[in-house]
Amino acid sequence: MGWITTIVIRNDCLHNIENDKDFGKTLDKRIREQLRANTTVSVPSGGSHAADVVAQRHNNQTTFICVTGNTAFVVDPDDVPKKLFEKYDKN
Repeated sequence: MGWITTIVIRNDCLHNIENDKDFGKTLDKRIREQLRANTTVSVPSGGSHAADVVAQRHNNQTTFICVTGNTAFVVDPDDVPKKLFEKYDKN
């Protein structure tokens, strides 16, 4: 039930996140922005690009996320082999 959010955290920035007393507020704001923008949104912390809010979906939707380099993106469903949906779709 409910919505889920996919977030990529850059481990190199964990020290910034740890020391950023406003990171939770910033993350909350960026999650809300991502829902409106429907595109990846950067989350800053300590002057660095600490995280990305990648996607939000209802829990009854199957979404494939590709993690590559320092970010991630939603894979177009038309590009996902039917066999993967059959194997991993739990809805």
